[in-house]
Amino acid sequence: MDNNEPKIENNVEHAQEPVVEQTPVEPVVEEPTEPVVEQAPIDAPAMPEPTVQPAEQAPVQEPIEQPDRPPLNMQKINKPPKKKLDKKTKTIIEAIILAIVLALIIAAGLYLYRITGPKIVPKLDTNSFVDGGNCGVNYIGWNSDTSEDTTEGLYTSYESLPSRIKDYAPASKFDFDNNSYYLFKVRVGEWMKNLTPISRTDVMGTAYVSMGYNIDESHCVSSIYDSLNYVCYLAKTSKTSPIKKVEITGTKEMNGKNCPPNSHNVWKPLIYIYPEKEMDVSIKLGNSHLITTSYPKYVDGWNVKASPDGNLEYNGKNYYGLYWEGENYNSYESDEGFIVKGEDTSKFFEEKLSLLGLSEKEANEFIIYWLPKMEHNKYNYIRFDTLENINSYMPLEISPKPETLIRVYMMYKPLDNYKEVKEQTLTKVERKGYTVVEWGGSEIK
Repeated sequence: MDNNEPKIENNVEHAQEPVVEQTPVEPVVEEPTEPVVEQAPIDAPAMPEPTVQPAEQAPVQEPIEQPDRPPLNMQKINKPPKKKLDKKTKTIIEAIILAIVLALIIAAGLYLYRITGPKIVPKLDTNSFVDGGNCGVNYIGWNSDTSEDTTEGLYTSYESLPSRIKDYAPASKFDFDNNSYYLFKVRVGEWMKNLTPISRTDVMGTAYVSMGYNIDESHCVSSIYDSLNYVCYLAKTSKTSPIKKVEITGTKEMNGKNCPPNSHNVWKPLIYIYPEKEMDVSIKLGNSHLITTSYPKYVDGWNVKASPDGNLEYNGKNYYGLYWEGENYNSYESDEGFIVKGEDTSKFFEEKLSLLGLSEKEANEFIIYWLPKMEHNKYNYIRFDTLENINSYMPLEISPKPETLIRVYMMYKPLDNYKEVKEQTLTKVERKGYTVVEWGGSEIK
């Protein structure tokens, strides 16, 4: 038995070995899985090839640049979105450009037509207005009680109209049976003619009227209006609900002619303020749009601290006066004034300016400014403007209101020959209390 056991063991071992020998079949299957791609890159010799290949592949792109294609920097592949516009957008842009060009052509044509074509004369609406003629200072009449014959306001009958108006406008122009008429005056600039109401709107008892006018053909000076200030019109209104006021909303130049710049300027108006004690004073110029120059700079008025000696403190600086100049002043020659030899100019002004209320210092400054312009002329026609005309051109608002206000505006015209004029009557002015003085002047063209 002992002999047989080992044999059995050997047999068993031999029997098991072949079974174990068959197991290598499994590793045969495993072998392809183990060497898969993982081992290929591990080999050291294969590494250099990839490093060389990228350098060899770069030239491969050279064939892309073929003769039938432009260089990359000239290709439009990267720019189409910025340069290309759709058809609709192009059409809109072209239409806008065409409209602008047409508008410019039309504007140029209209301008040339206004300059060279027929002149447009303002047309009076006789259904709303009656022309009352000239009613300036040299054309109005005076009543027996020395009151002005041309008085603005409402008139309910032809008989009640001022005689000056009746002389110009006959009864046939009016319809007092069904209407009343409101008389109003309009200030005329020396360069204007045919000043006429062209539109009107009545609101709450006020007639808002716009005026049209032509500029005179001869250098903006009208021989018709050289010596008048106003024209009169009568606005037709209801008898039961008449208008109570007329306001001029604006003026429109009709014939396309422009006045030469600075044709009628007012020069060197200088304002002095003399309170009885140091005080704050506000000065405002009513038609500030006419100002061409000012010192200190005029911005919505001057607010100064004034002293009795005339010193003015403004924005931390001291001044002896407030200076301004303006355009389009209504300077005109009339049948009254003074004819003065150029060599007698200073003596004339010393006498007249004292009469008009200027101090020696103020008169000296006036003469120093005007004398160089006038003393070398053979003669000068000189006239002092009315306070009414001065206030109409440049209203002066002063707060607090002075006890004495003096505004002296001198107009002059050089003459080669002496001529007779009626001597202008000047009224002596007395200075009392808190006083404001202003002087200026203009050359009559």
